[in-house]
Amino acid sequence: IDGLADNQVVGAVAAADGTMWFATFRGASRWDGRRFENFTTAHGLAGNDIRAIHQDRAGYIWFGTSSGLSRWDGKRFERYTTSQGLVNNWVYRICEDTAGALWFASGGGLFRWDGRRFHKFTTPTGEAVEIVNTLWPASDGIVWVGFGVGGVARIAGTNFTRYTPATGVALSYAICGMEDGDGVTW
Repeated sequence: IDGLADNQVVGAVAAADGTMWFATFRGASRWDGRRFENFTTAHGLAGNDIRAIHQDRAGYIWFGTSSGLSRWDGKRFERYTTSQGLVNNWVYRICEDTAGALWFASGGGLFRWDGRRFHKFTTPTGEAVEIVNTLWPASDGIVWVGFGVGGVARIAGTNFTRYTPATGVALSYAICGMEDGDGVTW
């Protein structure tokens, strides 16, 4: 479409203000119903190669890039990098759980934003969660995690359960997942 920052769109958000946001490998594009406005590092994005986009329940729009996270507050971008506590600057998945915590998959594993700080997720036994390909929330509060190696896992509060071929799940590599209208996770 004429006016997009790039023709390769990796995600989109229908924002609460009625605009549409598109994440591309060359920045973000906002459609107001008449025209596109493009945003890049020159406007405050952490990086132009956006890999993930999400609007949280407070209305902030988050962008995951290979250079960190950016949060749009309606007027400007705020950048978050390892200097602000990110585990790794390469952020490629974002989801929000039913309690409002934001979860991020990165090149350095899984981390969570509680509204004030970033926390690296480790299992109750202290094991770091690495090589996360995808994550998605379920309506019952569970966050599902798909791994590059190691199947899938469910996080329910402080409980962490991994499902692999060794535990009877045929899946060892996950790149996406979702919950359907009946609450079944796929």
